[in-house]
Amino acid sequence: MSGPLHVYYGREILLYDFGPGHPFNQRRVELSVRLMEACGLFEGNGNTLRPIQKGTRDDALLFHEPGYIDFLARASETGRGVLDQGDTPAFPGCLDAALWGVGATLEALDTVMSGDGHAFSPGGGWHHGYRDHASGFCILNDGAIALAAARERFGIKRALYLDIDVHHGDGVFYGFYGDGWLLDVDFHQDGRTLFPGKGFVEEVGGGDAAGTKLNIPLLPGASDDAAFLAWREVAVPAIRAFRPELIVVQCGADAHEGDPLAMLEWSLGAYTEIIASVHTLAHEVSGGRLLLLGGGGYNPANVCLVWPAIAHAVGNVPLPERVPEPWRQSFENTYGVGAPERFSEPPTSATRPLRAAARCVEDLRRLSPLARGEKPASLSDE
Repeated sequence: MSGPLHVYYGREILLYDFGPGHPFNQRRVELSVRLMEACGLFEGNGNTLRPIQKGTRDDALLFHEPGYIDFLARASETGRGVLDQGDTPAFPGCLDAALWGVGATLEALDTVMSGDGHAFSPGGGWHHGYRDHASGFCILNDGAIALAAARERFGIKRALYLDIDVHHGDGVFYGFYGDGWLLDVDFHQDGRTLFPGKGFVEEVGGGDAAGTKLNIPLLPGASDDAAFLAWREVAVPAIRAFRPELIVVQCGADAHEGDPLAMLEWSLGAYTEIIASVHTLAHEVSGGRLLLLGGGGYNPANVCLVWPAIAHAVGNVPLPERVPEPWRQSFENTYGVGAPERFSEPPTSATRPLRAAARCVEDLRRLSPLARGEKPASLSDE
């Protein structure tokens, strides 16, 4: 049960560059795609690597405010200053650089909606971008733009946005907080301990959207067992009850153990098992319409394991046991540190965060019928 996976990547993604020393860089995307190639992803199952096209102002306006796009155009000319409170500096051509990521994600969406297979835009996943301002390294919000495009251009009536980045996907979450057509399930480190300081259990959607927004904040140190508990007990029942026509997944790799900007301790297995389950659900309830996005991840070795692993899981091509040596040399030449050797990792567990995750599950079941696997009265049968 698997269609092909089409990966959208071009070197234009590298234009999204905040300069040396900034924690966010797109070389990890380039190396991840090269590892997919080295491991034979594009040699089986009809999987392909496809070039990208730049998005347009009209694409950006599907989600963002015109005045904000005008501001970005001016910032692109000067290349000076910051676009938010300081984490996201302007640079010459920053709007065009962001539009390349938007274009890649929209092309991936077009592929999914055409029925040609699943798609992955690893250079995107900019989930902090708000309608009217940048935030957290995210100039535009390609995932929110894709969701708006699915609604406006393809007539999607119900969609799922799943976010497994360690940081709360606040730009998407609050951007659609009152929209009942979007089920948003967001796994993240507890906002009391990490940027952006948001994403609490009590926030379940406004008005007719009540119950369609599910935050799963995890304590620092939360491991595979906490992730699996919340996935099994809340996310899966909610998805089955909601029955989305499209699934979009932000696959930030920074919940992996050892990320320098966060404190969750997932292993590679947490990512591959959750994504494999999402893949199954996409075929069960969404006609196979599955769009994957990249996201955060500030330990390049982790990112370069996570994204190829989930791509191979969805693309139905087994990974080798060992990471190919020529790719390892390329990684070490790029980053000056040792490259990962294997794709296998032991599972992780931690008792106190697991107990906290269980309480989160109980709270969500109390607050949202979807978390109990029940369809809310406000959800249309359209």
